[in-house]
Amino acid sequence: MHSHAYQMPWCNQCKFHRPPRTLHCETCNICVEEFDHHSRWVNNCIGHRNFRLFLLLLVSLCLYLGALVVTCVIFVVRTTDMALSLDKIIAIIVAVLATGALLPVIFELLVQAVAVSTARRLYEVQDNNPFDQGCIRNWHVTLCAPLGPNPVLQWKAHSETWSPILPVPVMPGYGHAARM
Repeated sequence: MHSHAYQMPWCNQCKFHRPPRTLHCETCNICVEEFDHHSRWVNNCIGHRNFRLFLLLLVSLCLYLGALVVTCVIFVVRTTDMALSLDKIIAIIVAVLATGALLPVIFELLVQAVAVSTARRLYEVQDNNPFDQGCIRNWHVTLCAPLGPNPVLQWKAHSETWSPILPVPVMPGYGHAARM
């Protein structure tokens, strides 16, 4: 890629040479193309095929939790002249819990935004990043580029040993299959 030669390390668990940025996830026990991390939120690896969906999940969670906090705050502000009621207490508790959930989601979204902007993965420490194509192009590739075929699955499909089941011939004069 970009006139760089890459080693394709051998994966002992999956039994094939891994392309660049493909790592084996010990939790899922599978090699993941452009592995980013294993998410406990969705109980799945985040990589090339589902990274944009993971970003969409983070954005939608931020919007939902933000709307929940704003709605609760508006309710509490509009009912300040009324006596303290169960509704107000629940709105305050929900606002506090939603704010507590919103802060780590925003932090994760910011970490992923920086990772996309610089085309780095969280586990990479190299100084010269050959995958970086500039901030705008990195975002375009992440969100809009076609996924293409999955080389991991294609290789596995061609490498698995299988034996075809041969049809059993039907003997003439008999209505059922018999072995010859």
